[in-house]
Amino acid sequence: MLKMAFFVAILMTTVQAKADNLDTLVLKNEVVLIGEIKGVSKSVITFETDYSDSDFKIKWLEIQEVRSSRVFMIRLSTGQLVHATISGIGTGDNSINLQTLEMGTKNIRLEEVVDMEPFESSIWSRISASIDFGYTYTRSN
Repeated sequence: MLKMAFFVAILMTTVQAKADNLDTLVLKNEVVLIGEIKGVSKSVITFETDYSDSDFKIKWLEIQEVRSSRVFMIRLSTGQLVHATISGIGTGDNSINLQTLEMGTKNIRLEEVVDMEPFESSIWSRISASIDFGYTYTRSN
């Protein structure tokens, strides 16, 4: 019985952790996509879903609404780097409303966004490593 309770607790924790990372996009043609925002570059958002083999690439102008509780690292055309959550998309003026950690609430035009990627706060998401092996054989006369 104890093993079963432990298994259920682990399962609930993983399901809840996965549900916390879900982002929602509502397109202008009323299509709703649920998945994960991978990033934005040149006004094109890359969006991953569980039910597709490849990532969707969607233009910002095709999006009506964005819902995400995650923090993103956003580089602006001025060279400024901000950490913010997306609190909405401005209607008519091609802008997004951001709740930034540095400046509070700010409305930024889409043309000002150079790139955007999710900001992971855990130390393990920031670590990368690589191993390289080489071998040289030389023969002399």
